[in-house]
Amino acid sequence: EKQHLMMNLVLSFYDQGVSALDQGAKVDDLVELAVREQIGRYKYTPEDKLKSEYDRILATLNQQIQETIAKKEEF
Repeated sequence: EKQHLMMNLVLSFYDQGVSALDQGAKVDDLVELAVREQIGRYKYTPEDKLKSEYDRILATLNQQIQETIAKKEEF
């Protein structure tokens, strides 16, 4: 299950990243998102916290992507 959830996080990052790029976000801003490290560390999550950590990281991803899109609109 852990590998499945981690793959979902990676694919969510990819899908949302492509969408953000389509909306004018910069690649450099997406590459620097702190959530990337959190996704990478997910593999060390204890089994009893998989779902809660998955939900937390996904929410963080959504927030950081939206902030990146909004940042583009500031310039």
